[in-house]
Amino acid sequence: MGDTALLAVVVAALAVIVNAAVSIGLHIRRARFEEALATKKLDYDAALAERKLRLDLFDKRYAIFDAARTFLGKALTGTVEMKDEQAFVSGTLDASFLLNDELATYLDEILRRVLDLPFKLNDLQNEQATDQERKAAAEAYGADRKWLREQYKVVVTKFRPFLHVDG
Repeated sequence: MGDTALLAVVVAALAVIVNAAVSIGLHIRRARFEEALATKKLDYDAALAERKLRLDLFDKRYAIFDAARTFLGKALTGTVEMKDEQAFVSGTLDASFLLNDELATYLDEILRRVLDLPFKLNDLQNEQATDQERKAAAEAYGADRKWLREQYKVVVTKFRPFLHVDG
């Protein structure tokens, strides 16, 4: 075999090696690109899932807030019926899971004070009560009515940290 033929074989072999190296390099680059793309998709999917969770939490927390506000409104107009009490209790049942213990206790306090109002009104209207007892009943009834009126603004302040969608 002559030098030219040997050179041709060496050049052909080098061409195959270079072609294989380029091909391997392209495959590695494509694999890295696909991996980066998959990572970005996972990040996007995770961010989307987190956003959906925040929206779901907002909806559930707002429903609790709305139940409290509605119940307070009914209490202030003196139109609380059994169905309103049931709506409040069922609407705020998950508060300790979705909010915090302090807010769950606050909601219990609203319920207690609203349910105590008719008894305090009865004490106030009791004709057999002494003047001292009526005065104490009037003060207790008035204090609870005042507290409930104030809660229409307080409830907003207490719920505000829980009623946002962004991080």
